Amino acid sequence: MVSSNQSGKHAQGDQAENRTQSAQANENIEAFVSDKAVTQAISLADEPTEMLKPVGALKPVGAKSKTESQQATIALPTIEDGQSIRPLDDDAFAGFDVGVSGYPIGNEPINSNSYKAADIADLPQKKRHRSLKAFIITFLVLACVLGGIYVGVAMMFKSQFLPNTYIGDFDISMKTNEEVVAMLDSIPEDYRVDVLGGNFKVRATGADVGMKIDSEGIVQAMHEDQNIWYWPWYILEPAHDLSFMLETTYDKKACNKIVGDAVEAYNKNAQAPKNAYIQFDENEKKFVIVPEEIGTQLNSKKVQKEARKAVMKMKPKATLTEKQLLQPDIKSDNEKLVSTVDTANGLLSAHVKLRINGNVVDEIGSEQLSQYISISDNYDVTLNEEGLAGWVNGLAASYDTIGMERNYTRADGKAIWVSGGSYGWQVDQESLRTQVMEAIKAGGESDIEIPCIDSANVYAGRGERD
Repeated sequence: MVSSNQSGKHAQGDQAENRTQSAQANENIEAFVSDKAVTQAISLADEPTEMLKPVGALKPVGAKSKTESQQATIALPTIEDGQSIRPLDDDAFAGFDVGVSGYPIGNEPINSNSYKAADIADLPQKKRHRSLKAFIITFLVLACVLGGIYVGVAMMFKSQFLPNTYIGDFDISMKTNEEVVAMLDSIPEDYRVDVLGGNFKVRATGADVGMKIDSEGIVQAMHEDQNIWYWPWYILEPAHDLSFMLETTYDKKACNKIVGDAVEAYNKNAQAPKNAYIQFDENEKKFVIVPEEIGTQLNSKKVQKEARKAVMKMKPKATLTEKQLLQPDIKSDNEKLVSTVDTANGLLSAHVKLRINGNVVDEIGSEQLSQYISISDNYDVTLNEEGLAGWVNGLAASYDTIGMERNYTRADGKAIWVSGGSYGWQVDQESLRTQVMEAIKAGGESDIEIPCIDSANVYAGRGERD
């Protein structure tokens, strides 16, 4: 009886141990299936996106779903009581075709809410990596194509001139060295230069001036000057002028003679320039500078220089400006001229009032003095004291009344004329002349009482009762 109970207890213990091992095995199976589902989910990330299915947790046999007609289960082996436990190996699930959701492929439930597995969270990042890789490959291919075009075009310009390249008015864009050499060789024969300005015009040919040109040397130097790697910039910029490198040889004397003879003939009928000069302005009551006038005559040397420059650069035209006109020797801003005007106006600053017996009988100002101020060609200012003294003497004599005929009216109204006698006014001319000259040289305002040798009661002027 005891042994029977004991054997029953041993059997129950064995069954409990088997159930524990069975439960552990089921957990191992679920973990294995879950790990395998994750592995397949990662591998499917590289497949097209339409093959991806929602990921869900594996469910053991007997689990219920909301819609059993749309959901299948995987029949997992379980450990029944009394069965021995076999260790799991790689073939434990042989014959199962399990999707990433733990269901047979094609029978997974369509449920967007179950798309929450962390094991495919990195799928967008992998897609970005593929996009970046494609972009880099496309960029590199495009860069190689463009680089090949750039280098190829640059190599082409080793024997041709770049776009928008000129020699003066000659367009040599895309031309070969041989074509440009031929063009330059024809210049001496076809060359014409017109020297123009106002009504002046003269033409000289390449033969007239004995023109010669080293075409090959010039073209070689021009080609070495251009940078073939800058060809895109040459397309964009308006023009690249190489005329500064264009040089020729010619007969300078022949060129000067042609132009000089033409200028000489032109100047005969042209207006000569006028120097600035000084004159007295009656309105302003002072000396002023009259501005210079340029005229229309040409400076032969300057015109010849412009013609030579055009021939040297093989330009078809030389345009003259005011710079090639004959210029006045003395202009209004000449320092000597300005200084002379200041000196002359200093002598005009004197204003002298002449009085007899306290009454103003005359005034000497700028209008009178300007007649006795002279300016030499060297701009030396001189006061003509001798002429001024003669004028003062004449002025003094006009004040004398002794011996002059006087007009009287008698009590009965009859007018009579009386002359002779020693009564009246007589001016001391020498003394007056000295005082006037000193006042003029001093400048400014001054009053002079006319010195007299004889005087009368009043001074009414010549011919009047005094």
